[in-house]
Amino acid sequence: MLNRNDIINATHGGLDIFRHYLGRELRVGRKFRNPFYQDTHASCSLYFDRRSGVYKYRDFGNEDYAGDCFDLVATLHNLSCRKADDFVEILRIINRDLCLGLSDEATANKPIIRPRSFVPEPARKTPTPYKFRVQTFSDAEQAWWKQYGINAETLNRYGVVSLAEYCGVSNSGHPYTFRSSPSEPMFGYVRQNGIKVYRPQSQSRFLFGGSFKDYYCFGQEQLPATGDTLFITGGEKDVLSLAAHGFPAICFGSETARNVSLNPAITDCLTDAQLTEIAREYMERMGFGDQPYYVFKHRDIDREHIHIVSVRIDEYGRKLDHNFERRRSVDALQSIERRYGLRPAVKGDEQREFDTARRVEYGRDNLKQQMKSTVWLLAEQYRFGSITEFRTLLNLYNVDLEERKGEADGKRWNGIVYTATDEQGKWVGTPIKSSALTPKGGYKFLQKQIARNDADIKSEQIKGPIRGTVARAMHRARTQDEFVRLLKADGIDAVFRQNAAGRITGATFVDHRLPAR
Repeated sequence: MLNRNDIINATHGGLDIFRHYLGRELRVGRKFRNPFYQDTHASCSLYFDRRSGVYKYRDFGNEDYAGDCFDLVATLHNLSCRKADDFVEILRIINRDLCLGLSDEATANKPIIRPRSFVPEPARKTPTPYKFRVQTFSDAEQAWWKQYGINAETLNRYGVVSLAEYCGVSNSGHPYTFRSSPSEPMFGYVRQNGIKVYRPQSQSRFLFGGSFKDYYCFGQEQLPATGDTLFITGGEKDVLSLAAHGFPAICFGSETARNVSLNPAITDCLTDAQLTEIAREYMERMGFGDQPYYVFKHRDIDREHIHIVSVRIDEYGRKLDHNFERRRSVDALQSIERRYGLRPAVKGDEQREFDTARRVEYGRDNLKQQMKSTVWLLAEQYRFGSITEFRTLLNLYNVDLEERKGEADGKRWNGIVYTATDEQGKWVGTPIKSSALTPKGGYKFLQKQIARNDADIKSEQIKGPIRGTVARAMHRARTQDEFVRLLKADGIDAVFRQNAAGRITGATFVDHRLPAR
């Protein structure tokens, strides 16, 4: 005889039953129109009931429509789950319609009951219209990808293109156009049914065109036919980086994948065994203890830290609970900090990676993170009287600054972009907008710092020691190189300005001895 548990086990908690009768595109947690009446608003929702271990639906606009998969089939066929004979018939209908093949010798002569008519769920939304224009990767764009170890062959194999222009339509129906520029490059992950636009230096980083299936898996088509190792990452760039080094990898959409980074402070010295135990304890506290996960140790910033990558769905395809995930994560981390005697994390969205500014090295670790830390600390710790002076200071740390001005909607605007430089002062890599690094490097912040520094710079307390050190070096030095060397030994850098003929027209002295603000 058929029984309820056999049906539930054979249909992934009833999920297959809902999708059979309501459409295969049905997603858990996503609202849909009630099929039993002319529902003008999507008022129904499918969810997983952990107490009973089955999927259920609920109509928030009409409480008469709610229950599990058996209630759904009962309503479709004008039956009742409270009547024994009706419930047996419901089991038989599900077994027959879904071709489950469960044994039921009593169904041979049973007449087929046709379901009552109902209003089908409307088709999915029309794919978002879009068009784009591809261009050849520039040297700067290739250099940007290269810092992550991603070469041109990998980009081509995974369908990544450089976009010159992208045209789309917003959710409100308004068309828009984005164009690529040296400071705001634009790339596209081209798929058969659409495109995902990636703008790494822009405020709107991701755009979508066309139609993407609910199941999104980047890198699946490029997986080898055989192998025993697969990396599940948090994004497309990670997939490309691993693939460039010969490791098969994929990433899912945000609904199915989870990536978290745990960053101990610089002063916290932890062994690999301790980091492994911290990762295990964190996953247990977050409810992911039974999930498969990878733990990676990184040094792309100035301290060792670990990345944990896992999936949000269990072996039955059911999404794990993510309610209050941020709050639970904070509680878990605080508990781990207390247990291991770690320094508490810095409050706020940004966290200082270095205590002192360091020269940016193109090709080493995370370039963006290097520039972020350097710009932040220099803007905070040094007293400069103009943006030109701040630029001179940045040049000592292999960073250049460029002001951008313009007018939009009758209003003038000012902006700043930063670029890494080599030892000869030439630009390397792609310029990065100040907003993509830190607010403490933006135009408005620098103007506030300049006004704040004005009184200090003019004070004799600041100028006196610098003037005395420079005078002594000039008296002792016989050449320019010796002059620079003597000043550097006393903690002062000298930067000279020269005309086209090579004649020195001015000098700026950067005193590293002064205490930070």
